[in-house]
Amino acid sequence: MDRKIECVASICLIAFVLLSNVAAQGISGEIRRRVRDNSGAALSAALVELVNTSTGQLRSISTNESGEFESRELPPGSYDLTISKGG
Repeated sequence: MDRKIECVASICLIAFVLLSNVAAQGISGEIRRRVRDNSGAALSAALVELVNTSTGQLRSISTNESGEFESRELPPGSYDLTISKGG
């Protein structure tokens, strides 16, 4: 049985802007989340795609065995988030 979970959300990363060492590193943000299926179980090896809505820049990552993912050094802006898993 194929199991696919997709959710699209607009995420404003400005709230996550890192303010330390702004002059040396510039302004960036990060997102960390845990993905679960409908039963509440961790969703490992799911594909996570973040698309900057202004630039179209795509970043793809996978969840770990605990269903967690992290993406660092994201430019400030709004992102569409899509999570999918076949199986």
